[in-house]
Amino acid sequence: MNARALALVVLLGAVSAAAAGCGGKHQLHGDVLITAARLFDGTHFESPGRLLVRDGKVIGVGPSLAAKAKRTIRLRDATILPGFIDLHVHTEAGMVEGGDTTVRNLGAPLSALRPPSRQLGPLVLMAGPLVSVSGGYPETVWGPSIALDVRSPADARAAVRMLARRGAAVIKVALDPGHGAWPMLSVAEVRAIVAEAHAQRLRVTAHAMGVEGVRRALAGGVDELAHTPCGATPDQIREILRRHLPFVATLHVEELVDGGCLGVARQLIAGGDLPLYGTDVGNAGIPLGIDVRELQLMHEAGMTPPQVLAAATSRAGAELGRSPLGSLVTGAPADVVVVHGDARVLSNESARLLVMSRGNVIIAP
Repeated sequence: MNARALALVVLLGAVSAAAAGCGGKHQLHGDVLITAARLFDGTHFESPGRLLVRDGKVIGVGPSLAAKAKRTIRLRDATILPGFIDLHVHTEAGMVEGGDTTVRNLGAPLSALRPPSRQLGPLVLMAGPLVSVSGGYPETVWGPSIALDVRSPADARAAVRMLARRGAAVIKVALDPGHGAWPMLSVAEVRAIVAEAHAQRLRVTAHAMGVEGVRRALAGGVDELAHTPCGATPDQIREILRRHLPFVATLHVEELVDGGCLGVARQLIAGGDLPLYGTDVGNAGIPLGIDVRELQLMHEAGMTPPQVLAAATSRAGAELGRSPLGSLVTGAPADVVVVHGDARVLSNESARLLVMSRGNVIIAP
């Protein structure tokens, strides 16, 4: 064997030995390594669960992840999940401690409206007040502070431009006839709101209830329904399915306020239109943070546990146009919640063991 061949053999042997010494895997270095019996990445489960975080982002994930970290958190019989995204709230206080690392506030006074922001708590996106008409919802129920009344299509367009300047991340319209007693935006006004919102690169979500409220939402071309549309007719349900119109479930609050809307949700789910997660927290009886009853009702309406969890994580992030927010994949924000036991069992016993927002540990085991 000549000298050149001998040198090559020695070099290959050294590389092989180095690979054997580290298990043959490239080892990543991070700030926090979280391990548990299982992990849901936003679409599917894997076991065991291993997640590595550095500088507020996920840099490694997977059962075979080879990693070293400044801090390792081992949680054994638990499930690592993306932080939950609640698409319908009326408060941010106390939400991140309960496992919601992103919230969309769909009704707040104009004075509280601000652009999307995050401190150590959740990412907060806001609609500000609901665009409505004088004497209509929400003024009739919640008072005028979260209502922005308009009087014409031109007025409606101006209102949208003002909300966009103030930092609105979405525009919300109110279309609730209150059993025929309340006035509502006209179809022309809804269309003007949608057109101006799209010009401002914003989407429109609708509080649409009853046959007439849902009719005006569909005729006006809204982008999303902020609730399961209680009172929708079979023809309207078919139209929602034809358009693949996204809707936020809020089944728990509807159960408490109106006796439930599970039948409409079941028809939409059976037709292939899966709802998104939102709780309407701020109403009596709805807990801060993850609402397990909401998850259970979505399951009762026909969704599998992975579909329910995706509605509160990866699909919600996509609805906001912010993927990979809501997923545990390389490069995603390190928004994490860990619950005791198997998260496929949607139970009140699934206590939060850890909450992390952008890599900052909010609740520690």
